[in-house]
Amino acid sequence: MAVTSPAGSPRVYDAFYLGGSWVSPASPEVLEVSSPATEEVVGFSKKLWDAGGAVTWDVPVDLTGKIAQPFLDQLRALRTAAGK
Repeated sequence: MAVTSPAGSPRVYDAFYLGGSWVSPASPEVLEVSSPATEEVVGFSKKLWDAGGAVTWDVPVDLTGKIAQPFLDQLRALRTAAGK
């Protein structure tokens, strides 16, 4: 699978580590990776969910372990979009 980064330089991944083992991509489809700092996070996640996939998002924490409000808002939007 080729994944295009926000900077536009493609990265090609031959396998993914899922469920404890390396597996091949289900299709040769190219997915554009969105910046987690934008509202595109929900749309990108939905596209993966609709294809039967899963996605995780890392968020930064400050020195006290707190997550900044903009990232909390995005995580809440993801929860709502996922119907949880």
